Amino acid sequence: MGSPRLRAPRRVACTVFALAVQSASAQLNLEPTLPLLPGLSAPGGAAPTVTVPATDPSEDHTDGPAAPPPKPPGNVKGLSLSGRVDGGVPRAAPLGIPRVGKQNGYTRVVLTLPAGATYRVTPDGRDLHVDLTGVTADTLSGATNTDELRAWRLTPTPGGARLTLTTPGVTTRSGWHNLLLPEDGGQSARLVTDVSPAFFDTRPLTAAERTITPLPAPAPGDNPADRTVVLDPGHGGKYPGAIGAVTEKAVTLDIALRVRALLRAAGVTVLMTRETDTHLFTSLNADLNARPALATNQARLFVSIHANAMPAASVNKGFGVETWWNPNHTGSPALAQALQANIIRMTGTFSRGLKNTQSLAVLRGAQVPAALIEVGFVSHPVDGDNLKDDLYLDRLAIGIAQGIRDTLAAP
Repeated sequence: MGSPRLRAPRRVACTVFALAVQSASAQLNLEPTLPLLPGLSAPGGAAPTVTVPATDPSEDHTDGPAAPPPKPPGNVKGLSLSGRVDGGVPRAAPLGIPRVGKQNGYTRVVLTLPAGATYRVTPDGRDLHVDLTGVTADTLSGATNTDELRAWRLTPTPGGARLTLTTPGVTTRSGWHNLLLPEDGGQSARLVTDVSPAFFDTRPLTAAERTITPLPAPAPGDNPADRTVVLDPGHGGKYPGAIGAVTEKAVTLDIALRVRALLRAAGVTVLMTRETDTHLFTSLNADLNARPALATNQARLFVSIHANAMPAASVNKGFGVETWWNPNHTGSPALAQALQANIIRMTGTFSRGLKNTQSLAVLRGAQVPAALIEVGFVSHPVDGDNLKDDLYLDRLAIGIAQGIRDTLAAP
């Protein structure tokens, strides 16, 4: 959320991003250009340690205008769980030390593989296992200091070797991307794996996933408000919110309109606090108070949609989705839980969980169950790009709509 009106007064002042554009190859058929992390030692010695200077650990939010960060160079969007290097018969060739490089918003790991080698990827909570055949390996490990990769470990196995990457979290469909680059121009084949908790589920949506289960037909005498939700696209008009890869007021409206279409098809009545790029009132307090007030006596739920940002010194630490609730109503925690669970289920992106440690002005005045969703960080190199991706926005909208529908359908 980009405006101090939605947080306690201790919010930090706005910060302008000052990120240098990194030069790297964007062609996937070339050796990825990496700033290799220092500290690697040769096989057979002590386990190597790799180190990158620590970034600012602050997780404060920032309010204001910031230049969009540079797009990650050569980013890979594949999710290949297994594969084989073309040519030759598998043989027990020595496996070299993995090359690890910090990129803008993700960390890249490159393994050189011999002809005939195979790989199989198994996401396991915080660990991403890559099992290899047709290779031999010494036991090696490295501790990294990036926000995306905690450590790596290479161990021999009866059939070859296993590379384990310890991350903030991975699933079979998110948190990592990979690509097998074939032998080319005398270069051996390379398995390129990028890890970032901000990588989302890039599978195309099915028709069933795009459909929200309709609410049961209303019974005679039912209150129409019981099937009604107020959607609040955060900011608007003179209040732009956070500015980075996207502008908060624009992306929140885009998502809200997608949610409205899904809910209407499911038999839910949707009231919008705004349908265009406009503020409600020029007075900040009046603008704030008018949003939740629209739900009074007219709706059963109030849902506000926002986007996050971080100061320039710590942009890589801000990623993922979180949902806020205030103790304004006994039903607010359940609404927040339903929204967060469904968004994470649909997107696969990093969950920052439920939060209620600050009193948010746009929630505390609500007289119905209310929640505020932070759909990602406009300041993060990967998360910001996600917020420009129609597939990600569709997945967010489906998750939000399903969370609202589930809450309305609950007794």
